Amino acid sequence: MKFVKYFVLVMLSLIATVLTLASLKSPEYKVQRSTVIHAPRAVVWNQISRWKQFNNWNPWAALDSNAVYQFEGNDGALGSSVSWKGNDNIGAGSMRTWRVEPMKSVDAELKFTAPWESTSNTRIEMQGDDGQVQVSWTMYGKQSLLERSFTLFMGGMDKMVGKDYEQGLINLKRVCEQGPAAPMQQESASTPVATQQGVPLFEVVLPARKYAGIRNVVTAAQLESGEYLKQSVLSLMAGIAQNGLRVSGSVFVFHYMSDAASGMMDIAVCMPVEIPKGKTAGNLYLFELPQRRALAADQNELQANGGPARRALREYTNNKAIQTEPFTVEEYLFDPLNSKKTDAIKTRQYVLLP
Repeated sequence: MKFVKYFVLVMLSLIATVLTLASLKSPEYKVQRSTVIHAPRAVVWNQISRWKQFNNWNPWAALDSNAVYQFEGNDGALGSSVSWKGNDNIGAGSMRTWRVEPMKSVDAELKFTAPWESTSNTRIEMQGDDGQVQVSWTMYGKQSLLERSFTLFMGGMDKMVGKDYEQGLINLKRVCEQGPAAPMQQESASTPVATQQGVPLFEVVLPARKYAGIRNVVTAAQLESGEYLKQSVLSLMAGIAQNGLRVSGSVFVFHYMSDAASGMMDIAVCMPVEIPKGKTAGNLYLFELPQRRALAADQNELQANGGPARRALREYTNNKAIQTEPFTVEEYLFDPLNSKKTDAIKTRQYVLLP
């Protein structure tokens, strides 16, 4: 009996201590994390303002692939919401948009109904210009004494939620920037079919794809500077986001015409896209390229005339009397938005075979 008595006294003492410590903590809490995303503001806004896009970067989505989600309202507008029901890792609850500042911020009410009941608020906002968008994700609210006691054992709300917010922003950054960075399956090296002027040449198959792009006549100097390409990609990604298209590959430049005398070039800066039912490309230049065999060569510099890689391709096909399409294709194997030095851009040059 004495043991039980002492045990009860100790437990009561511990509970009293925890409650006393918890009562000294402010009932208000705030958890915030930030990142910088190298993408157009429209692309970022499309991800952070729409509940149907949330699972693209939701840090908890991977914890239950069988969770059930239900959407209500005009997605992205005031009053729209998402509710979910999943396993013990993600529980059940809902998020409802209660304030929207277009192209700036979204505030939402977060309610959990399982494994416990709680209510808090979240705010995600963006600042900065296209290509340099700072995104901050915040959770804030008030806790009851019992909630403060629980989080005291867990190290506080920042420790409980902070890592998840960090991962969510990592996911968001990847999703927003993945267009230019998304690799194609054909990028893996294979055995060269030939070597011309010291440049290895490979035969690849370009899959059938739809491309959305921006087509203009520009000077060779504009293209080589890298600035025209960067601005075109920013505008292109914004158009893709605004029209609800899905990017399915990296950045391509289709070279239709080049006038050596004037230095003028007819080019289209494009990205492969999937067009959901009911969506259109809007004002973007849209075309489809059937599956084609192609000869390819890589290089680590940006040159308007394609540099040694394209010259090697042309010389090889001329020497072998191989017929090719009159236009050439250039693929960027990593993100041109984040390239600081144009001589560091790795591209792949293609000539299309019959």
